[in-house]
Amino acid sequence: MQPLKITVGRKQRRGWMVSGAVLAVIALAVGTWFGDTANMVWVGLVIGLVLAVFFLYYCGALATSYTECTPEHIRTRRLGAPSVTPWSQVRNIAQYTNNTGRGIGYYVQVTTTADKKFWLGAIRTTTSGGKDGDPEFAGQLQQIVDYWHAAAPAEPALG
Repeated sequence: MQPLKITVGRKQRRGWMVSGAVLAVIALAVGTWFGDTANMVWVGLVIGLVLAVFFLYYCGALATSYTECTPEHIRTRRLGAPSVTPWSQVRNIAQYTNNTGRGIGYYVQVTTTADKKFWLGAIRTTTSGGKDGDPEFAGQLQQIVDYWHAAAPAEPALG
C-alpha cells in the first residue's frame, strides 16, 4: 500500500496560527495591565510572556499536526512528540465524540494492545450551530481503518 499522510488544511492551519498570535498579544497586554504598579510590572510581563509562549506553542502544534500510515506503523503528532505505533500493537481505531456546549467534536482514537489510548493528529472535525464539519472526516477515518486492516497481521484461525 502507498503511504497515507493526513495534514491540517491550509485554511485551518492559518486559523490556528492567527489564533495563536492574537492570544499571545492578548496575554502580553493582560500581563502588562496586571503589573500596572512600578514594582509589579516585571511580574506582569513575565506572566504575559509565559502565557504568550504557551499559546503560540499550543496553536502551532495543532497547526502542524499530522497522521501518517505506512505498512509498518501509524505515526501521529498533535501537541507532544510524535507517537509511533506498529500495526501489530493496534487493538482498535474508533471515532470519539466530545459534546461541548459550543458544538460536537469528532476525533479518532487509537487503542493499543497495552491499553494506551491516543488521538490522531490532523483528523478531527466539529459541528456547531447547524454547520457541518469537515466533509472529508469520514473518508479519512475509513482510509486509516482500511490501512490498519490491510497492514495488521492476520488473526490466527480458531479451531
